[in-house]
Amino acid sequence: MKVKEVVENPERIVVDLRTPSEYAKGHIPDSVNVPLFTDEERVKVGTLYKQAGPEIAFQHGLKFTGPRLAEMTKRVRNLAKGKPLVFYCWRGGMRSKSFCWLMALGGMNVSRIKGGYKAYRRYIRRAFTESANMVILGGYTGTGKTDVLLELERQGMQIVDLEGVASHKGSVFGHINEAAQPTSEQYENNLFEVWQGIDKKRVVVVENESASVGSVSVPEPLYRQMRKAPVVSISIPLNLRVERLVAEYGVDDTQPLLDAVQRIAKKLGGKNKQLVDTHLRENRFDKACELLLEYYDKYYERGVQARDIETYQFMDLAGVDLVVDSTRVKELILATY
Repeated sequence: MKVKEVVENPERIVVDLRTPSEYAKGHIPDSVNVPLFTDEERVKVGTLYKQAGPEIAFQHGLKFTGPRLAEMTKRVRNLAKGKPLVFYCWRGGMRSKSFCWLMALGGMNVSRIKGGYKAYRRYIRRAFTESANMVILGGYTGTGKTDVLLELERQGMQIVDLEGVASHKGSVFGHINEAAQPTSEQYENNLFEVWQGIDKKRVVVVENESASVGSVSVPEPLYRQMRKAPVVSISIPLNLRVERLVAEYGVDDTQPLLDAVQRIAKKLGGKNKQLVDTHLRENRFDKACELLLEYYDKYYERGVQARDIETYQFMDLAGVDLVVDSTRVKELILATY
């Protein structure tokens, strides 16, 4: 089965036969890991394949998997629940071929991904080169861009929530109150699930981001397209930005905030860094935010200057009613793009 057939067919169960560490690094979203080998066993079989050839490697592989096959086939049968099964390994080679053959002997409706996970990765990288009618939602830190983005989706617009998929809000504070981030590879895989569901001819709104969102990277072809897209830059009053950030980050344990400030200490400058630390330790989160926003506002303004200013439209919002503000943004985008 070709990758395209797999990703466009929700009525199937995808089974990843690779080792736990391979699966953890990156896998097809919603696939279930049923490893034929442990990580250590895979290394041994791979070494034998290179040194003694495929026949010897196959025999040793059977020694490893033989005692587990009954339990594995039972588990896969329980997963199927009457749906077709699709298996994959790294390159669509011995692991998926062998197990697919075994399950077919047992009367199961099975197939395997031609070219394996490697082919899947090639497929999604190409997918990100597809041109879309993209509009970037920008704005200063604390303007509530993500809230507006999600409200635009509720109002029927297409969006790509890069931060939501990344489990990170983008800044050095972006990991706070978030789940652990996926690997960069898995981030691309998860993001593809969103990207493939978009009608590229209709407007799709993407929040303004740098090339990295925390520890993961936006796929390069997608990021290049973002840099060329028009930008709607929103702003709200400074006091509301401070209130929003205090509500989001004003936690009882200030150590994660202090640690994050340390990462931008040189850019803040010694005096400002000390002031921010003092405000945080004394629970004056509003004062800390005001100082930090001076830094982030300059950073954002440099980003604006680095792009073609003619691609920007600036919109002042009241910042008190999300639905009203988002409706204004939606009307501007649909009327312009």
